[in-house]
Amino acid sequence: MITVNKRLLSGTPEDVRAAVEYLARDQDHVEYLAGTWFRELAVKLAACKGIGVSAVSYDDMAGCELEVTLASAPHHDPVVISGSRDGDHCQISLERWLPIDGEPGIENAVSIIHAILAASAHPDSARVTGQVPEIVVVDQAAAGIQGSPSESMTRASKKLRPCLAAVDR
Repeated sequence: MITVNKRLLSGTPEDVRAAVEYLARDQDHVEYLAGTWFRELAVKLAACKGIGVSAVSYDDMAGCELEVTLASAPHHDPVVISGSRDGDHCQISLERWLPIDGEPGIENAVSIIHAILAASAHPDSARVTGQVPEIVVVDQAAAGIQGSPSESMTRASKKLRPCLAAVDR
C-alpha cells in the first residue's frame, strides 16, 4: 500500500521554500538539482492570491507534485503539476467534466476549451498579472443546463469571453 501525504503550502515565501525543501530531502543529488525550478514554481504559486497550493508526496518516491485550486472553489478538482526529470519543464494536468447536454453547456465547454488552448499557444499574451480572473459559478438549473451537476461546476462563458480577446490574436 502506498501512503499519500498532502500538505497545504502557505505562509511567507521562506516558509513555503522550507516546506518544499523538506519534501525534497530524500532525493539524490541529481534529482534534487533538477527539482530546483519546480520548488521555486511552488513558492511562486503559493504567493498568488486567490489560489491554494498543496504539495502531494508519496512514500514510494522522493519529491512531490503540486495540486492547485481556486480558493473560491476548493471543492473543484485541482490542476496537478509535475516536474520533468531534467527539471526544465512542468506538466500541467487538468481534468474537468463539463456538461454538454444542451446549448448553454456546449457553449460553455467551447469557451473553456478555447481559452485553455489559446493560453497554451500564446503564453506571453496570456500572462497573468498575479490576480486570478473572476469566474462566476452558475447554477445549472437556472442556466437551463439539463442533467446532474458534476463536481466541476459550469462556469459562465460570458465571463471567459473577455479572456479570449486577450489571447486570441
